[in-house]
Amino acid sequence: MPHAEPTLTALATPLNGGLAALLDMPQFLRYTNCVQRDFKTGEVIVREGEATASVYVIVSGAVRIEGTVRLQSGRQFQAGVTELKVGGIFGELSMFDREPNSGTVIADGPVRLAIIESAALLGFLDQNPTLGYAVFKDLLQQMAPRFRKTTARVYRFLAWGLKAYHLDE
Repeated sequence: MPHAEPTLTALATPLNGGLAALLDMPQFLRYTNCVQRDFKTGEVIVREGEATASVYVIVSGAVRIEGTVRLQSGRQFQAGVTELKVGGIFGELSMFDREPNSGTVIADGPVRLAIIESAALLGFLDQNPTLGYAVFKDLLQQMAPRFRKTTARVYRFLAWGLKAYHLDE
């Protein structure tokens, strides 16, 4: 029997709450003007360095996130940072620090996203602190492994650089 990919509805239960669970709440959708949009394979959803004011939830499909690596020589290339699947969230950092996107997000096959304006999301969560707690807990649970993975990569690159310049002796 083939393995079926989980749906957003299956992932968003009252037990795990989070942002995905809010997508089934009419009052949330009205308050935030949340919209859903489809993207085609290879379509760029957000670009590194551009400012956005939205949080994105993957309703179906998957995305990949790439970042530009700039070398001292002036060369640059795109490096894969991570992949996100159904229930994954991106754009959340800009909601807090209002900085431009730190990576380019590309549809990795057909993908449907729920797009939520950051200020409206924060306003809704301020008015609904119990839901806000569940959403922020979910965000942190998604972000923590990404931060740990990024930290491990930084350490590996530092070790490589120390060895390459014979500074590890």
